[in-house]
Amino acid sequence: MQTRPPARVPVVVILGFGYGDGEAIFGLVPINTEDNAFHVLLALAGFGAFAATPVEPVPTTV
Repeated sequence: MQTRPPARVPVVVILGFGYGDGEAIFGLVPINTEDNAFHVLLALAGFGAFAATPVEPVPTTV
């Protein structure tokens, strides 16, 4: 089990803040309101899937 985030996580965060000027990332990927709304919904779906997953696996007879 991983106990701390990998070293690449802070690098990605710094690059995201530095190069994400609110219009495009590296001048290639446009960022807009619809993109932000999509990512919020995607995150909420992920949290919902996490909450719906049982803590212990269901016992099987096999």
